[in-house]
Amino acid sequence: MAVLPDPTLNLVDEGHYSFKVIAEPEVHKTGDKKWLIVKFDITDTEGNTRPFSDVFFPSAEKYHKLLFIAGAEADEKGIPHLSNMDTRELVGIEFEGDIEHIADKKDPNKIRDTITNIVLEDEKISMTEEAAEEDEVPF
Repeated sequence: MAVLPDPTLNLVDEGHYSFKVIAEPEVHKTGDKKWLIVKFDITDTEGNTRPFSDVFFPSAEKYHKLLFIAGAEADEKGIPHLSNMDTRELVGIEFEGDIEHIADKKDPNKIRDTITNIVLEDEKISMTEEAAEEDEVPF
């Protein structure tokens, strides 16, 4: 079983970032549940880039879109199954999101970097088009 690093040792500043998956995720298994460690390059709003990694649990809804893009199929509850996907398909995926510091559910003394507000590139384009349509003056 993989040992996760202490997340409080090297927290990333909270804020908005661009994320790019840079390596094939490591697949881990605990009992009958699989999860991934995903490595990224993240770029802040000032253009500074640094490495970052996060744990993807398929049950976490915020990662569903990313896992489905990579070919995961949903089970009867709509949760992506890692067993039928090629994790290499995640490499190169880019998205925007925020990093927030959130206390661990089991140990509130530990703070974790948590990715929130994930927006994929095609969703960003769609939102931009919707905003442009709202700004049009009909006359």
